[in-house]
Amino acid sequence: MSRTIQDNAQNLNNNTESSNTTKIRRTLIERGIRTVGDDRDNKNGSLANISAIRTRNKQHEDDQRELQELNVKFAIYLDHVQNLENYNGQLLAELQNLKENWSNDTNQLHTTYGPDLQSLRGEIDNSLRDQVLQELLSQRYEYDIWQTQQRINALDGHTSKRLHVVQQELNQSIDALEHIKNQYDRYSTDLVKQRTNVDSLYVGLDGLQNELVNHRLERIMIENEIQTLREQILFEDAMYQTQREDFLSLSTPVVDVSKFYHDELIRAIFDIRHDFEILAASQINGLEEYYRTKMEEIQETIQDNERKRLLDAENKTIEQTFNSESLIEIENVHKQLRIENIQLQTQFDNILDDLTRIQNEHIYEQQKLDEELNQLQQDIAIRQTNMNSIVENNVSLRFELSTYRSLLTSEEQRLYKLKQEKQLQTSSSLTDKNLDNLNQNHKNYKMQKVSTKTSATGSIIFDSIDFINDCIVIKNDRFTGKDESFKNWSLRRKNDEQPELVYRFPSSFVLKPGHTVRILSRRSPQSTTNSESDVFIANQIDTWGLGQVMITSLNDNNNEEIASMTQTVLKD
Repeated sequence: MSRTIQDNAQNLNNNTESSNTTKIRRTLIERGIRTVGDDRDNKNGSLANISAIRTRNKQHEDDQRELQELNVKFAIYLDHVQNLENYNGQLLAELQNLKENWSNDTNQLHTTYGPDLQSLRGEIDNSLRDQVLQELLSQRYEYDIWQTQQRINALDGHTSKRLHVVQQELNQSIDALEHIKNQYDRYSTDLVKQRTNVDSLYVGLDGLQNELVNHRLERIMIENEIQTLREQILFEDAMYQTQREDFLSLSTPVVDVSKFYHDELIRAIFDIRHDFEILAASQINGLEEYYRTKMEEIQETIQDNERKRLLDAENKTIEQTFNSESLIEIENVHKQLRIENIQLQTQFDNILDDLTRIQNEHIYEQQKLDEELNQLQQDIAIRQTNMNSIVENNVSLRFELSTYRSLLTSEEQRLYKLKQEKQLQTSSSLTDKNLDNLNQNHKNYKMQKVSTKTSATGSIIFDSIDFINDCIVIKNDRFTGKDESFKNWSLRRKNDEQPELVYRFPSSFVLKPGHTVRILSRRSPQSTTNSESDVFIANQIDTWGLGQVMITSLNDNNNEEIASMTQTVLKD
């Protein structure tokens, strides 16, 4: 198709150069489409081959239709060229008349404005070259600033991560120290309780000793009473023997017994004696039984006291052994805790020293980066000022150049009229037209800048918006942690007063920490070539579009705004 148009254009140029008359050749190429029959070898053709044949036929029909439309457009273009050539003939006639009237001033204009035009052309070329160099330098400086900012962000992230790790170690050390203090307090409390128990045991031992002394005093008193009773028994026995002997030694009374109731008196004496003996025996038996019972009670009491004393002595020995072992163990644990406390305190001091050193290094590097950034900003400001002055000079030079070009055009037209060379005049008009178009393009060219403002309430942020590939890039700015679920999340974009574009994420999509996801439009150049897992194609959106004010927002399942990016095109 393009080959046919080029051949037609070449034939048109050849016909124009060969003669003064214009010949227009219209060529219409039609291509027939032969219907493909069934294959003899494959009588039962598959549906895939039939579909491919129909697709090929449809493609040929579309190509033929497009070729016909292009031929029609080319014919219209040729008609337009013929009209322009007719109009050009009229202009040539007018130029011929003007050159006849103004032919005397041509040499004077060449002599007067020729060197100035050459110098101005050189200055314009130099200005354009300087402008391009300044633009390249400004882009280079912007890239350097971006790279420096990336380094600053990386350094800040590394420093904050290191500070976070040091803070965690510090918190762990503080927790361990608090745990050790709690253990020390618990052991101290147990030691106080053990000491209290030992003191109470000592008090109980003193009470037992006092009780033993009291029992010993009671025993001595009982032994004294027994000795007294024994002496009393001996005394009573002696008295009894004496009384008995005295009674037996009594002589026979002078009174005649036969006369004074001899038999009754003997019987009465015998009864009295017998009663006295029974009374004495009963008293002796009672006293012996009493003293025997008392002795048994005293012996039982002494045995109980001795048994209690032995048991208390054994318990005291066991408690003293247990208390001594507990005290030794507590002292060893206390020594170990003190040593560990000293080590932890040393580690804590080292961590604080490292933290101070890292903070000082970070402050020093931050100051250096700030100085470099200020220097770069000053250089950019100076170069921006120079670029503005160059642009102003360029504008003034373009204005002067347009004036000189108009004079030069009139001069060249007069020369072409004098020489009557139609081909040169035609090429001159085409050249002037191309130069005018080029100047007009330079005048209409404007560099547009875009101001970007981003905001986010969490770790999900807008990384960038690629206008070339027509895609939106979203990033999980968190380095560690759990994945972020995008269930029922939506992406919204508003360009000026145009309708709002909405894209909803798949329910199963999650964004890992440190990863990015790109959302392409249907007309994106990468929509048919990219097959990455973190890339989605918004088939219902033709393009994300452009405008003076572009607002892009990301909403969660509660329709709350998570992140936003506002882009504004700045006017010169």
